[in-house]
Amino acid sequence: MTIEVIRTDCEVRLRIKRTSYCKYEYTSRIADTPNPKPQPVDLTLTARTAMSEQLAKAKEAIQKEITAHKITVYSKTWCGYCKRTKDLLAGDEFKEFDIAIHEIDKTKDGPAIQKALAEITGKTSVPQVFVNGELLGGNDDTQAAYRSGKLIQKLKA
Repeated sequence: MTIEVIRTDCEVRLRIKRTSYCKYEYTSRIADTPNPKPQPVDLTLTARTAMSEQLAKAKEAIQKEITAHKITVYSKTWCGYCKRTKDLLAGDEFKEFDIAIHEIDKTKDGPAIQKALAEITGKTSVPQVFVNGELLGGNDDTQAAYRSGKLIQKLKA
């Protein structure tokens, strides 16, 4: 954490930087009187930090994506379970369906998307597969639904 105090003739600005995405700024105006009465300083920090704004945008984008496509997958390129899920969905029986795959480790909003997914689904792992706007689950759930025929049945419903 870094704290920077900037003092000019008419104001004192306090900048608190906790991480690269979480910044707070408080500005206090100095009265024009020669000896102003000391005022209590309210350091109430705004709740809408850069990360919370990104998180809100990520949640909104996720909701749009999962309702716009028959299948939506949130994945990471290096994940073996994700690869198995993507290999399954690349099969011929899925060619007719609209599938969106998002590699969250390749996007600048990846950490916000991961956190938003955790808040939406309660799961922190990948892949996260949504079918018809509902969470199906991870790779094991997707493979089991495919083997039982429930995945194709759900897609055709």
